[in-house]
Amino acid sequence: MEKYVITGGNILKGEVKASGAKNAALKALVAACLTDEEVVIKNVPEIADVYVMLEIMKELGAKVSFSGSTVRVQMQNFATHKLSLEKAAQARTSSMFIAPLLARYKEAIVPN
Repeated sequence: MEKYVITGGNILKGEVKASGAKNAALKALVAACLTDEEVVIKNVPEIADVYVMLEIMKELGAKVSFSGSTVRVQMQNFATHKLSLEKAAQARTSSMFIAPLLARYKEAIVPN
């Protein structure tokens, strides 16, 4: 059986930056589409799922900027009520766009 022996005596110190939670960030992005006002979301993780969701939002008509870990979104008007199959297939969370599409556009086509 292996074991590790740690000889201490030194105080550990430093800083760790915890990135935002993916699932919370994705839901916040979709929620930003419920209003026509600019929404600023901070501490967004820079991961593929976030970038896919931002691309979907752009296709739907949102103005989006992602700098550092801050996303700015403004969905004044939806350009379309239909998500492309190609983008929707890349993110399971794309189905959440049904809510803002129905609430504001009154129609939604979201691939399974």
